[in-house]
Amino acid sequence: MDVPLAKFLTWPPFYTLQPNLDTQNQQLALWSQVILDYAKNNKIYIATMESFDGITRNNELNRFLSEELKDILFKYMKKQKFIIAEGLSMLVFWQKPETWAEMIYRWASNSGRIGTVETVEGLVSGDETTSEEFYGMPVNYAIEVLKTLQKSKKAEMFAVGDSYAVKFF
Repeated sequence: MDVPLAKFLTWPPFYTLQPNLDTQNQQLALWSQVILDYAKNNKIYIATMESFDGITRNNELNRFLSEELKDILFKYMKKQKFIIAEGLSMLVFWQKPETWAEMIYRWASNSGRIGTVETVEGLVSGDETTSEEFYGMPVNYAIEVLKTLQKSKKAEMFAVGDSYAVKFF
């Protein structure tokens, strides 16, 4: 589809749950992309459903997503692994955890950190990572990302008191 996402935000039916399942799935995919783009542009890692009220409402059209459509949308996004529920909030993955994990591992490799132990907090907020795209990532978000590296045997996480650390392999 070559139509810019912004074009859909000016189309009134986009705000109404579509009854045809094929159309509805396309609608959910498009809304997911709108929300992920919004999260990326605003560096939103942790959110609530209400965090996206500004993008899911068009006052000029007097249109907004119903609670039913929001609920279906966020269930869809959870199923697609774009979000992970965490209590009343959610972690929003505007990049796949695997993509974030590759960035972190590349940094560890390029900076000579393979075989060393780093605190997760230092990894996302330390002086050595200020120029990295993952700098500023919340610790609980980083832990989810690092689980990907752990599954691929490129890292191991462990608790150190109230904090977490990671060793890269």
